[in-house]
Amino acid sequence: MSIKTSIWRWTGAFATLFLLSQDLWFWDAAISLGPGNFPLRIYYFVFLQLLLAVLLAVFVRRLLRRKKGQPD
Repeated sequence: MSIKTSIWRWTGAFATLFLLSQDLWFWDAAISLGPGNFPLRIYYFVFLQLLLAVLLAVFVRRLLRRKKGQPD
């Protein structure tokens, strides 16, 4: 995979995560409770944070491997 293709894939992944974080469908919506009587927005936020942590970990790992000259 070329460097340009890789850059666009990562840009797309982070842009998608950013767009999901806007949660437009929760605006002006009635609050519905999930497990533990927490609003579903809380679970959505936690899910997005976990997804961001995994995405950043993979991104940094591949970046460090590339600097060492190892294949992905």
